[in-house]
Amino acid sequence: MKKLLFLIAVGMFLLPEISFAKLDNALTIDPIGYIMQDRIGLKYEKMLKRSSSFTAEVLYDNTCNNTNGFGIGASYRRYFRTIIPVKTAGVEGFSIGPYAKAIWLNTDDKVNKSKNEAGFDIGAEIAYKVILWQNFAVEPIIRANIGFGPAAYSNKDGFNVWPGIAIGFAW
Repeated sequence: MKKLLFLIAVGMFLLPEISFAKLDNALTIDPIGYIMQDRIGLKYEKMLKRSSSFTAEVLYDNTCNNTNGFGIGASYRRYFRTIIPVKTAGVEGFSIGPYAKAIWLNTDDKVNKSKNEAGFDIGAEIAYKVILWQNFAVEPIIRANIGFGPAAYSNKDGFNVWPGIAIGFAW
């Protein structure tokens, strides 16, 4: 009996840890957005129910050599777990939902001196978050938006679509 208990104890330490965590939270960053557009955002996601979540994001923008700015954003995500089944009931799987962002930029150049601008974007996002190695999150995402104001994330016709890949930690 003592040998059996000893073997069970040793086995518990030698086997990989199995996580039964709900993974209700995630903290991610999108390095592709920084590489392609010189914008970086830190996003926090919190599950509200089994099929929905809320995100809050803080952004830093350095799109031009003489422009710096910051922004805030939020989104609501609806998870569709029947389309592509996942392992957890947390922040994992296929989601779609609306989002909004506000940004404030400061441009400092020799022609215009210093100029402050603001913009507001509304749009939709489609994402698929995968949890690897128990807590590492990878999330390909596509966003489409309409921008308002001179500092909005949009091209001259007011509409923009861009991809990203967020990576981070879920708990």
